[in-house]
Amino acid sequence: MKVYQYLFFPCLLGFLFSSSIQAQSKYNCEIYGKITQKLPKDQLGVVIVLTPDFFNKELYSGDIQQDGTYRVRFKKYFAGIVFFKFNQTSEAVFIRPGEKLQINFDPNDFRDTNFEFAGNGSSASFNRAMSTWEKQRIPGSRFAALMKDLNFAQVQDSVTKFKREEMKRLQKFCLSNQCPSKFLKWARMDILYREANELMRFRWYQPILNGQSPLKVIPKGYNYQFTRKFSLHQPLAMNSQNYRDYIHEHNMHWHYVAYSQKALNPENIDREKEFNWIVQNVKPGLALDLMLAENYSELAQKGNDALLKKLTPQFLAKMSYQPAKDYIQYLLNTK
Repeated sequence: MKVYQYLFFPCLLGFLFSSSIQAQSKYNCEIYGKITQKLPKDQLGVVIVLTPDFFNKELYSGDIQQDGTYRVRFKKYFAGIVFFKFNQTSEAVFIRPGEKLQINFDPNDFRDTNFEFAGNGSSASFNRAMSTWEKQRIPGSRFAALMKDLNFAQVQDSVTKFKREEMKRLQKFCLSNQCPSKFLKWARMDILYREANELMRFRWYQPILNGQSPLKVIPKGYNYQFTRKFSLHQPLAMNSQNYRDYIHEHNMHWHYVAYSQKALNPENIDREKEFNWIVQNVKPGLALDLMLAENYSELAQKGNDALLKKLTPQFLAKMSYQPAKDYIQYLLNTK
């Protein structure tokens, strides 16, 4: 019997490790391609991909070869945006887990309008539509201009008007451009949650823009009840960066509620207390899973292995969104 045990446990560990590798492989992505203008050998540089899946950007890179080709491999846990970067300039690119996407670009004019999304895959057509649509959207500067002096009711009214304007722009855009159905669903959700995200950010932005501490000053008329209008648990919006930013802003808000003056200094946060507070105050669902994944990543970066070992089973037990659980497992395996 003892011989059986000695043989069984190494086999079991090997099986679990193999299963983990297989689970992670479905998230492996690749962006590859070629620069369309030749560069001197000493100026070839590096292409970078930043993945913001769980609010903690992971950086991946690939060298541009002498023949002008490049290749960057990275993990993407759900369909959505990554930031494609060259020479300090970055552009948003949409990609799905397990996908390979070819992008040829001019290194002397690195803008998504000059990207060549090669092939006829769904993400290639999505990106062609998205890169054109983004130029039609209301610029962020118009939102930022609201934040400093207006009260919350005025900001809320203006942001709602912006949402309606963008919806009209989208309708007009799709009458004169090819809009894949998946792109159209994404664009509508992203517009909706842009409104939600900007209203959440106002809580912090106005005090900061006026040289005040957001821990001591709450903008005039700010009312958190507006969030009832926007679902926290919305799987249909998962590939919208504005939706996930909205979740992130909620997470930061609850940091403030739970920790007050410690909210802006993560080093002072008791991670076990934070975990218990969130699972007691946030309903189970997608938003909770995203918040826990974000907080776990911060916990993993602190290097407290004993606390990580203690809390990991508790995190996983409270989560149901499998990509978030796999992300935690990935962080654990790479420590």
